[in-house]
Amino acid sequence: MATVPDSPLAHLVATIEPVAAAKPGALATFHVRLANPTGDAISLDPCPGYYRQQFSIGSATVAAINDGGSYRLNCRAVHSIPAHGSARTRAASVRRAGRRTGPRPACRT
Repeated sequence: MATVPDSPLAHLVATIEPVAAAKPGALATFHVRLANPTGDAISLDPCPGYYRQQFSIGSATVAAINDGGSYRLNCRAVHSIPAHGSARTRAASVRRAGRRTGPRPACRT
């Protein structure tokens, strides 16, 4: 069985700083902070990517949403995250009409 090499990116801790509110159809900007808890700088070369998914189960009157896409961080300004440091990046998403706001209902098993 092949061994998968450990990626230094696996040590990064991501925290989302959400926006307060966005109207349906409006562009909602939020920030993601990548923190490096290790004692060594972590290179962002090659620049990492991520997958963003929007999902809503829908209802009798609101269409379900299930779409997503692959994106890449903008690494032109930040080439590495220093030891015990962090970097903050901005992302945006259009708030789809019909999405419910507030707490999610509990899942039943």
